[in-house]
Amino acid sequence: MEAPAAANRPMSSSRSATNVLPWMTWAAVACLAAGVFTSVALSAGYHILVIVPGLVCLAWAWRRERWKCLPASAWVLFAIVGWGLLSDFINWGEIQDKLAKPRTTKLKYYFFGILGLVALRHSIQEGVTRRVARLLLHVCFLSIIVSVVCGMVRVWGGFDLVKWEYGDFHRHGGITGPMRFGYGMCLVLPVLLGLWLRRREWDKWYDGRLLAVTLVFGLAGLLLTQTRGALFALLIAMPLAVFLHDRRRGLWIAGGSVCLATVLVVGNLIGAERLSQTLTGNERSIPVRFFKGLKSGDRMSVYTAAVIGIRERPWSGNGMLQFEHRILDIKQRHNLAYPERGASHAHNVFLQSGVDFGVPGLIALVAWFILWGRELCQRRDALGRCFLPLLVAFVLAGQFEYLFDANNSFLIFFAYALSLTLPCEEQEPDSINSRHLPRVQT
Repeated sequence: MEAPAAANRPMSSSRSATNVLPWMTWAAVACLAAGVFTSVALSAGYHILVIVPGLVCLAWAWRRERWKCLPASAWVLFAIVGWGLLSDFINWGEIQDKLAKPRTTKLKYYFFGILGLVALRHSIQEGVTRRVARLLLHVCFLSIIVSVVCGMVRVWGGFDLVKWEYGDFHRHGGITGPMRFGYGMCLVLPVLLGLWLRRREWDKWYDGRLLAVTLVFGLAGLLLTQTRGALFALLIAMPLAVFLHDRRRGLWIAGGSVCLATVLVVGNLIGAERLSQTLTGNERSIPVRFFKGLKSGDRMSVYTAAVIGIRERPWSGNGMLQFEHRILDIKQRHNLAYPERGASHAHNVFLQSGVDFGVPGLIALVAWFILWGRELCQRRDALGRCFLPLLVAFVLAGQFEYLFDANNSFLIFFAYALSLTLPCEEQEPDSINSRHLPRVQT
């Protein structure tokens, strides 16, 4: 049901403020579109520019609708931030690098998911032209292509176009680090595929040919990083994107993807050398990183240490990103494998949240995923079906990596905000404004 345009206007606000805030928001989105796959510093412009529109619009929304001003998932994000601060306060005496590298500030990503939601909602209500939206999408597409080209030159040419120097590079699919880029691509590629499948209906909002090139380069970049967790998540999320558009084709593609995913899983269970010897008779004929295996590294010992960390402090946790300072002590006290090897995180979104914030924080994170998924399903439109595979990819990839690093935190919380603010319309007008924006479901 559509809300009247007047109901969405901020109360007692000057016309100049309502004109300036949307442009600050779109400038912030431009920084993110250009920087999420190329530069953390450029992406930080998103937070810098969106904080004022976000806080002002949050205050306006609270004055209008009180507790109904945000969807349920956003209130869970508030709870995660609050519990994270409490956890850090309880563990303050043991927290490392409180001043040199304050990890508590990483809670800002969750909070900016809320600020981005209200800022984008207000900006869309004020009206955004097709020209602006098309420009922002094309900036995002081009940034992915440029990043992958730089990664290709690094891997195949041995030259870093950013630092302008030669070197020995491996697993570089883009400008950012291989893990960050690979997992970021597995999140965004299903969304881009969903847009490409609907290119004929939405052809005025983006160039379908440029999007096709972006998809090819993005997939190539992910493969160059050889991130097996990202590849596994992509093999499940991409067929889902097709299925939500065309069930028959989606089922056929899902069959092939499940076969490939099975090979990936079995290959890691038995190891690269043994798999290669079985399939080809040569121990080094397949990409080793994709089938590195679980026994050759210390990943299982990290998972075990994280579970022990949750069990030892089930309520307060250890504090934001403090697992890296406790893992060696846990391994040595419990005689785990590789007692001399540390880890910067638990290589699992859920285990990391549990060891950071305790069981309450873990439950809150799971609740956020469930509520976000429900809110996407409640949209019952093509845009909701474009973003749902991203959520699925995040949950799957999060089993193998902690995805709340800088780049992917920018990406996931912006996608969250955007997915709940875009209008529920199958046919788009020349510009989007409050007449085409229904209330956010709570």
